[in-house]
Amino acid sequence: MTAPLLRRATGLLAASAVALALTGCAGADAGTGSTDGADGAGSTTVRVLHAPIGYEPLVIAEQQGFFDEVNLDVEISRGGPPQDNLAQAVGGSADIITAAWDTMVTSTAEGMPVEILAGNSVVSGDVDTSGVVVRADSGLESLADLEGATVAFDNIGAGGTIEFYAALAEAGLEPTDLDIVALPYASMQVSLEQGQVDAVFPSDPFYAQIVADPANSVISNPVRETRAGLPITLWAATSEWLEANPEAAAAFIEAMERAIEFYEDPANLETVKEIRAEIAQVPIEEAGDALPAMRVAIDEEAGAAAIEQLVRFDRVTDPLTVDEIVWSGTPRV
Repeated sequence: MTAPLLRRATGLLAASAVALALTGCAGADAGTGSTDGADGAGSTTVRVLHAPIGYEPLVIAEQQGFFDEVNLDVEISRGGPPQDNLAQAVGGSADIITAAWDTMVTSTAEGMPVEILAGNSVVSGDVDTSGVVVRADSGLESLADLEGATVAFDNIGAGGTIEFYAALAEAGLEPTDLDIVALPYASMQVSLEQGQVDAVFPSDPFYAQIVADPANSVISNPVRETRAGLPITLWAATSEWLEANPEAAAAFIEAMERAIEFYEDPANLETVKEIRAEIAQVPIEEAGDALPAMRVAIDEEAGAAAIEQLVRFDRVTDPLTVDEIVWSGTPRV
């Protein structure tokens, strides 16, 4: 999909989501962070959608009682791509959702009333958690070899797409020189094995599973190379919900900080792997020992650089600043 088409698709998404909110779809109500006094604790109910990646701290907070400690009653549901999750938040069927940096930049530029609540998984400068993977016997050894190839992304327009475009340009190719298709992370390994696609762009834990197979080979890691320090996944909510529920939002951030501390403790690695195996529906030995970096605080410098990259590749023409996209109560680096 070309950049103008991606921009038009983003505009349609924003318009559709705002329309859902205006019509009250799914019972939209800024006060959905409601107080439940039935148990006398006065806990606040928060509905959270998570993505197929970066869910570990959320599940840890639930299992280890960190949400209880900050007086939150969190209802967890599995969401989908960032655009779909944002539409559910604006439509009123979720309070806090997993989103992505690029999606937040393009959506807010189109007028979608959402803000970044907290960071989550972060691009490490040392450890790769995503990349372009091909079959080792394919003869494809670099991005320059992908001309005419079919390359699969979980979500075209997010999930490393722009970073891939930047690396592709360095290799002398344009996105139109390839056939870029959408394919769920869970289907990438089989599709690659069966030759249905020539290359895939998975993120952890799927990336770790795929590269663990010696039949596969990594030819590029565009995300690490261009966006170290930036959130891979992040937590977002509507501006209306954040204004109505600042204490619940702050409590969620506090629970995530405690969960990330637990996640980073080597003594808890097996617990984290069990969570990954259960959510990804894979054997625990395939869950991977290399965990993505996590951080609640937002790196404003990395965020600004990513916005410049989006402008460069014509994904957005008049973006908001980092400070305008990020909620006032969100920690910064």
